[in-house]
Amino acid sequence: MSFERQGAPGAPEDALAARPFPGLSTLNQASSIPLDIHDIGPPSILTQQDIEAFVDLLLACPEDEVIQEFQGLIALGCPVSHVLGTFLAGSANALGERWEQDTCSFADVTLGMAVIHRLLRQFSDLLIGEVPSVSGAPTVLVTPLPGETHIFAVALLAEYFRAAGWRVLSGINAKLRNILESVAANQVGVVAISVTGQDKIAPTQKFVQQLRHRSKDTNMRVLVGGPPFMSRPSLQRDVGADATAVDALAALETARHLLATPTKGE
Repeated sequence: MSFERQGAPGAPEDALAARPFPGLSTLNQASSIPLDIHDIGPPSILTQQDIEAFVDLLLACPEDEVIQEFQGLIALGCPVSHVLGTFLAGSANALGERWEQDTCSFADVTLGMAVIHRLLRQFSDLLIGEVPSVSGAPTVLVTPLPGETHIFAVALLAEYFRAAGWRVLSGINAKLRNILESVAANQVGVVAISVTGQDKIAPTQKFVQQLRHRSKDTNMRVLVGGPPFMSRPSLQRDVGADATAVDALAALETARHLLATPTKGE
């Protein structure tokens, strides 16, 4: 099984859980007047209203018009890391919330998430040179907790690592045995795990133990993120991880720091 760029356009569950490291979707709550999608401003004044306008466009307009509007954000000089990590992830969240509120259909969310996935694939290469790079092309496995379906957010995190020069393996849509086989067969320096709910703490602890037991790299580090760790960072120790991060950029920096820090046995 190949672990490169796994995953398919997401379903509603994907939209609802598009927060692997919650800061990916944390908006700048500036006090400026919300702008129309056709007159959107720089990152400092991107608001939830801007995202809602983009979601309206996503649901109502042909894909080429959506792509044109998205390109406009980048043409205005918005950092790509902001447009992907905040604006696009926020749009996925907003789409999921509309489905929860029964203001759009299953088909709307599925088609909308498919477009969001295509936007990520089309524009993620622009992250290269913008996010801090790492030397030596270390390997990272980016994965949801097995059985969880938050595909988009993990795919987004994977693109950040790839743009920073990491060799990226993805556990998206992979079975537990395939993930464990991957860490056994590859020199994986860091595993980044996304967890969505408080009820997933015990399964996360077991998953971390399984990863460490099977890892080819005895110094493999484990990074966790998601709502449970956002509210209680100390849970990172409870699940046996080495660190937690609040967003994609923080995950990159934390992973780099973990690799540079000797373990107790070194």
